[in-house]
Amino acid sequence: MTTPEYIHLVNTSTVWICSACNSPNSSKIYNFISVEENTYNSFSALNSDIPYSPFSSIGSPCATSSPVRDHSPPKQQKRKSLTVVSLNFQSIKNKVHETEVLIDNLESDIIVGTETYWLNDNIFSAVVIPTTYNVFRRDRADSHGGIIIAVKNDLVCTPVYTSKDHELLCVRLQVNKKKSIIIGAYYRPPNITCENNAFLAVAEMSKVRSDHPKCDFWMAGDFNHPDINWSTQSIISHQYPSKMSTEYLNIPGDCGVEQLVCTPTRGDKILDLFFTSNPSLVQRRKVIPGVGDHDAVLLDSLIQPLRSKPARREIYSWDKADMTSLRKSSTTLYKTLPLDFSLQLILTGNSLETLLGIRNRHVPHKLTRSRTSNPWINTASRRLARWKLRAFHKAKATKKQRDQQRYLSLKSECQRTIRLAYQQYVKDIITPSA
Repeated sequence: MTTPEYIHLVNTSTVWICSACNSPNSSKIYNFISVEENTYNSFSALNSDIPYSPFSSIGSPCATSSPVRDHSPPKQQKRKSLTVVSLNFQSIKNKVHETEVLIDNLESDIIVGTETYWLNDNIFSAVVIPTTYNVFRRDRADSHGGIIIAVKNDLVCTPVYTSKDHELLCVRLQVNKKKSIIIGAYYRPPNITCENNAFLAVAEMSKVRSDHPKCDFWMAGDFNHPDINWSTQSIISHQYPSKMSTEYLNIPGDCGVEQLVCTPTRGDKILDLFFTSNPSLVQRRKVIPGVGDHDAVLLDSLIQPLRSKPARREIYSWDKADMTSLRKSSTTLYKTLPLDFSLQLILTGNSLETLLGIRNRHVPHKLTRSRTSNPWINTASRRLARWKLRAFHKAKATKKQRDQQRYLSLKSECQRTIRLAYQQYVKDIITPSA
């Protein structure tokens, strides 16, 4: 209201209702309120020359049902951090399906495996490890032993060193243009108790480390040495000669690394170790159920390596194609061609684009997935694998006999379910159901 209207209503005896508090003007307190003390602007302060319009803009609201879109460039997708798992297979040939389910659940970038057993040049790596990995192996001529390093296909990795006398294998992972990581796998057979053997093995590790001084250094594997307390750097038992224990205690000093595994990996012993020259880059480390008699060691790092984008291919479902329409469109295209056309004319220019367009229009097609998994890995096997993992952690935390029995029961059931799923898949391929 205007100022004269306000003064008139204050001084009049007419009863009026306040729109704010819904009360009548029964008090004369309004007489003592001056216009100058009013903190609200009166309508007379508005420009009276501009006619009022209900469609006039009053500015952008603080909140609306259709907020203003943010036209800023989309944020770059965060690259996945590097994950490593160290496994003791205890014969990978007999645990191929369990290994594939474990890899499918973990989605680990690097697999360091020991005790592969019975692998030789006649057995291809794709038989035991999914084809989404580049595999580097050092097989042993006799039955036991053998080591393996598998790296995802989208990572750049090259072999660096393979020992002739010891089960030691090293590869180089290119993180970016300036940084690399040397990743090693080592296995010590439990029947070798000579301290000279340990001395030579540690010397080879130290040489690989000194040959690549600018690279980070990771070494994982089954050392089979329970006599050492790595937290205190001391010898706590004498199952093996003390001189051999002393040689392995020299690894942190000779290679400039630190041992990270502090949870037992078999029974109450820490047999599977993981050394790194830069422990600050390791975000998480934990022990999880393995595929053999050893537990696996899983590490999540802060490293975000460069990854090559996997190529996606188009897959055409010719069994679902509309062949009638396809023939009709092809015939129409044929009639538009000149009489003296040649095959070279069809394979170049607009004729080829038209032919490909006819195919894409009448034949269903799709792009391949960037992440591949085995078709026989079903929901039941994945669910049992998750149950087994939870039971494993509970058994480790409570150390109760009941929880340990439940974990072993789920482990057996998971193994049985995985093998049955694979057998059923193969059976359906050979004799497909109608």
